[in-house]
Amino acid sequence: MRKHAIDVKVRGSAIALGGGCSVAILCLGLWGCSDNGAAEATGSPGGMTAGSDGAGGARGGRNGSTGEPTAGAPGSAGQAGGTAGASGQGGSAAGAGGSGGGSGGAGGSPVDGAPIDPDPGSGGSPGPDAGGAGGGAPSAPPGPCGAIGQACCAENTCMGNALPTPDPETGGVTVLHLKASGSDPYALFRAKDLLPIDGPDSDYITDTGDSFLFVLHQNGAEETVSSGAQRQRNEVTVNPGNPRRYKGQRDETITYTWRFRLERMNANPTWCDIFQIKQQGPLGVAPYLALEARRDQLEVDSQKMGVVSRVPLSQIMNVWINASLTIKYADAGSINLSLKRDDGTVALSYVNNNADFWDTNVNFVRPKWGLYRNKANGAGEAAIRYNDMKIIRGTPPEAAACTCR
Repeated sequence: MRKHAIDVKVRGSAIALGGGCSVAILCLGLWGCSDNGAAEATGSPGGMTAGSDGAGGARGGRNGSTGEPTAGAPGSAGQAGGTAGASGQGGSAAGAGGSGGGSGGAGGSPVDGAPIDPDPGSGGSPGPDAGGAGGGAPSAPPGPCGAIGQACCAENTCMGNALPTPDPETGGVTVLHLKASGSDPYALFRAKDLLPIDGPDSDYITDTGDSFLFVLHQNGAEETVSSGAQRQRNEVTVNPGNPRRYKGQRDETITYTWRFRLERMNANPTWCDIFQIKQQGPLGVAPYLALEARRDQLEVDSQKMGVVSRVPLSQIMNVWINASLTIKYADAGSINLSLKRDDGTVALSYVNNNADFWDTNVNFVRPKWGLYRNKANGAGEAAIRYNDMKIIRGTPPEAAACTCR
């Protein structure tokens, strides 16, 4: 049995607030937070209206229907004020607790109630604690989200340790979606909070616009595992410091979907995994499940049941395959795996409703997209394309909404 090793890498995070921001946000746990800032006051007509008792920096701007300049209405606490901008620009009230604002910032033209870039010209520079440039008809604040019992925030995130719950009418909730766009893939992985990469942190994954190209060469991307063997690895996965919502826990059902096209593979001198379901915690153990190229076959190799299905590599090489895998992580769990070509024909299918996918020493389970193989002479180049990699909590189809629990 081949051995695997796990590198535990903890990633630090920092939050930077832009200049001029007077609202501090505290984020707890591994979940995303939302900025439920104070509501902006509705602009009132007038060429020059000073704000008073400003709290939260109400903003002035151009009236959306008449084009007349407006100024921000006052807030509710603190002595503050502001002067109107020049030539039809709205003044802005000062921020909370300010001792007198400078000249008002330029007002923006409203689009569907939201501010856009200011009109040409400037109403002057804001003074200390003064409100920034604003839109005409200020937009309504976002509704509450992220707390237990509330709707999930952007990308289905919840605050604290709460979890997204699938909408009962629509099914699963997509908590991760990696889609190629021609940009820097490592920047995308960083934005999705998926670093570090298991393997080199540059040059081995390319976003070609329609897919992510993963490669291994005869040499490079090497590591020594706990058994002392030499391996080569280039995978994007979920590590201990990554968000809780990406991780599989006991008695949870998670679906993984993705597309792949295997372009170069020499699996005669050694095996090569192209996808894994790997448990985090125990060292030196085989993954719960792997799609593994070995000689002339692509095998479904499981830790506890051995090889449960296979398909000749010749039937899937240089063909786009749509993969779907649903697993219930439990002692008496289940698996539903399907590999289909774009024309709808099935390349491989495996279902087992009584499969052991949990152990007491497991912290969590995660997917691994990419290449992982034993280092062997003659293995040469390996190349595979992926796209539309998703983690879906619950069962498909993708949901439009969810709540936090």
